Amino acid sequence: PRRGAPSACGKLAVVVPAHDEGAGIADCVRSLLACEVPPNGARVVVIADNCTDHTADVAYAHGAEVLRRDDRERRGKGYALEVAFDHVLADPEVEAVLVVDAGTEGQENFLVAMAAAFAGGADGVQTRYLVSNPARLMNVALLAFNVARPRARERYGLSVGILGNGFGLHRRVLERLPYTARSVVEDLEYHLMMVREGFSVRFVEETSVSAPGPESPEGQTTQRARWEGGRFRMIREHAP
Repeated sequence: PRRGAPSACGKLAVVVPAHDEGAGIADCVRSLLACEVPPNGARVVVIADNCTDHTADVAYAHGAEVLRRDDRERRGKGYALEVAFDHVLADPEVEAVLVVDAGTEGQENFLVAMAAAFAGGADGVQTRYLVSNPARLMNVALLAFNVARPRARERYGLSVGILGNGFGLHRRVLERLPYTARSVVEDLEYHLMMVREGFSVRFVEETSVSAPGPESPEGQTTQRARWEGGRFRMIREHAP
């Protein structure tokens, strides 16, 4: 994969969508601010989306920029990301935007590695997305889905897809293709939109992000059902 000098990439903005994440947002912000900063800088922006707790205050106290979004009619990660992208792209120095879920920790070289990929010409990037508390068999499945599959797609020159956490988009992509994905699998929906417009996502294996998954069997089942239901919906809507 092509990589450039991180200094050839403009400023990065890291967007963290958060809904009632007061218990974990501090560790996420601390982790991002502890990453090696690319030569042209990086912003960490938490968008507190329809929060009923102290997420915004905690994020601000730990050094993040904070946006507050209160819209009870338009709910969901897609709406929050659209607002956050518009906000950070108003800064002409921002060349690309990264997305990290609340509760996530980034590897120390996360920002620099992503900047190098954008400097190499990437439209979009996806790093290794790891689960920090998986059961053994689940870990095998997640590594196959989140690492082996995008690695193979990268090897064969295909767009690797977006996994919802630890991905990034270049300014030129968002300016041409606003983030209007609204489904429960908005990352998959937006990736389909990107490919139709001729954009592709590169795999940045040199770094990673990690976040805990649901610990209870009920939570795991609910999450899997939501993901698979969303994928089947995308097949029904887009396959024709």
